[in-house]
Amino acid sequence: MLIQNNQLLSPQNSGMMWKDKVNTSAANKTPMEYYGYGWNVNEYKNLKIAHHNGTLPGFTSSYFRFIESKSAVIVLTNANNAYLKNIVLSIANIIFDNTVK
Repeated sequence: MLIQNNQLLSPQNSGMMWKDKVNTSAANKTPMEYYGYGWNVNEYKNLKIAHHNGTLPGFTSSYFRFIESKSAVIVLTNANNAYLKNIVLSIANIIFDNTVK
């Protein structure tokens, strides 16, 4: 909440975290993916998202923030090899009333 309400950083500095800075996509890969200041930044179904994953031995986590809607999906697991992006986007489909595939 502090970040969303610009209480932790100025609006200008906060906005820099969510803007695409470095293209991290493989050649000819769509949609394009970018890395901001500490966040992967791209779009999903016309929703701007900032996300970051983390792993430790025995654990995997994923945080996806849907910037304009001030929504987030956080998934934490007790697994080394979980591919959480599919889980997060399936939850996002439910939240944003899209068809789950």
